[in-house]
Amino acid sequence: MEKRMMEGRQITNEDWICSSIDYNRWFMENGTLPSGNIDTFDITKKTVSEVAEYVDWWVRDKVKLTK
Repeated sequence: MEKRMMEGRQITNEDWICSSIDYNRWFMENGTLPSGNIDTFDITKKTVSEVAEYVDWWVRDKVKLTK
């Protein structure tokens, strides 16, 4: 995540990067809220295409669309 932020988004603020990593960690460790589950998908070793396919599937599943 740090590499993506620094290289892909050109973020150089260490506080911003650490805060974002902590925020992401919270979601990964606390996948539930009083209102229900939080859907997560670890994209660490995924390609852009794999992530896009998953997001497409996730949206279609949630709103029950068909291709």
